[in-house]
Amino acid sequence: MNGFTLRYLSAERCALCRECCLFDRYDVYDTPLITAEDAERIHALHGGIRFIPRPDGEYIFDMECVGDVRCCPALGERGCILGRLKPVECLLYPYMMVRAGERIFVAVSDLCPVYREVSDELLRAEVQDNISFFVQIAHQPRYVREYDGQRLIKEIP
Repeated sequence: MNGFTLRYLSAERCALCRECCLFDRYDVYDTPLITAEDAERIHALHGGIRFIPRPDGEYIFDMECVGDVRCCPALGERGCILGRLKPVECLLYPYMMVRAGERIFVAVSDLCPVYREVSDELLRAEVQDNISFFVQIAHQPRYVREYDGQRLIKEIP
């Protein structure tokens, strides 16, 4: 994902917020998918991170509860500790790929307090600047969610 850039977020601001790394329920829909190879690499580097296998051969993080909240095990004091092994959904966040009928869109999560305040016009420009990445991801069904009311930014051909 070299070259993918988000104009409105900084690593420091993300590390302070952490909203995208916390889950109020353990919902597979919101949990990033991890390939078997990446799960092995992550576990080799960060032995305390465990995974749950899915029937489709993918993995998801095994998240610990803190009260009613589940926290991503890769969340450190300064944000994500995974660096280049960060899951694709996390790299693209607050963007996501969604299918609405037969069409695929780049959508933005309203969970992100920064991107919640950015206009659709500015978001479309940012998506256009990164369009090759979004097109590449849109053609990988494992990363495309069903539309569930997300803010649609741009249709992907």
